Amino acid sequence: MTEGNLNFKFGIPGPKPTAYHYPKHYEIEPNRLVIGLQENALEIITRLKQNLSEPLAALYVLNVPRDDKILPGCYQSPWLSHPELDDFLKTFQSFIEGDARHEVWVYSEPSKTQIVYDFHNLIYYYSHDLNLAIQSLKSIGFSPGKVEIPFPHIHPYHPQFDSTLTDLLAAFDWQYTPHPEDHEP
Repeated sequence: MTEGNLNFKFGIPGPKPTAYHYPKHYEIEPNRLVIGLQENALEIITRLKQNLSEPLAALYVLNVPRDDKILPGCYQSPWLSHPELDDFLKTFQSFIEGDARHEVWVYSEPSKTQIVYDFHNLIYYYSHDLNLAIQSLKSIGFSPGKVEIPFPHIHPYHPQFDSTLTDLLAAFDWQYTPHPEDHEP
């Protein structure tokens, strides 16, 4: 959905579409947390990644490019330090948090932990040990609870971010992989 006048990534349709804010809940599943967001996704990702060992990598998953010259698919960064990843996330924060054309993943090689920020404004935290992440979430007011995606909902893709996507793709020497044939955003 392309909406130039909406200022959010995920919302509820209607005569006046609005952003959707999940309750501050996390849901515990085997080797995974599902975290519902109200706002400040990258602040929460930064908090969750604090305990992860370097090297780190970012995976930018572009589902809807809005420009036929840019290929949808997965763009993997080179290995990064915490400060390098923080700089990338801060530089592109408005775009990452405010547009639904993509997902952003953070991966720690030593801990084999993945943090996935998806286009439904959810964070998925994959790890064999969820305890540090749970403690971090509790310290900022999250509590255990059901996290459910509302239906119907909308995913705005904002034209004002088209040039930001070009800048993001120039940020690293990304390793590109096309989506598999059966990929559905």
